[in-house]
Amino acid sequence: MRMRGIVMAALFVAALGFATVVCAQPAPGGGRPGGGGGGGFNPAPIIKAQLGVTDEEWTVLQPKVEAVTNLQRDMNPRMNFGRGGRGGRGNPQADGAAAGTTPTAPQSPLVKAMDDLRTTLENKDATAEQIKEKLTAVRDAREKAKQELAKARAALSELLTQRQEAQLVTMGVLE
Repeated sequence: MRMRGIVMAALFVAALGFATVVCAQPAPGGGRPGGGGGGGFNPAPIIKAQLGVTDEEWTVLQPKVEAVTNLQRDMNPRMNFGRGGRGGRGNPQADGAAAGTTPTAPQSPLVKAMDDLRTTLENKDATAEQIKEKLTAVRDAREKAKQELAKARAALSELLTQRQEAQLVTMGVLE
């Protein structure tokens, strides 16, 4: 487990460096640097390149890959730079609603439960029972998200070659 954490940290640092380079590039056709309309880092181009798939193959794989990576981000709130909780997905100011645009994605039940728990903890007058209720909601939502993540990973694995599956394991997308 410790080695996996080290590998995940190294991948995150590499992805963050890549995101910095991508975001510094001018966007094709005007628009937002780095492409995309939502907040946060999009690992899809990196994953597509690592899998070595054609555009046609990617149209089939992309929704499955994104389902897994979105659930993974929701499962690890400390990694939610640009999603979840304060300043991320589900927050109208972070999603661009303050600038007159629509939020890019709905808030997941786990992210909402985490946000509710944070709000309760910020209230110095919150009772132990209120905190326990919010904590139970987080744990229940996390368990459900784990089950959804396992299903999403299985659905993705069914479409991959052995090499592609191994590549996604090394990237931390699959286990």
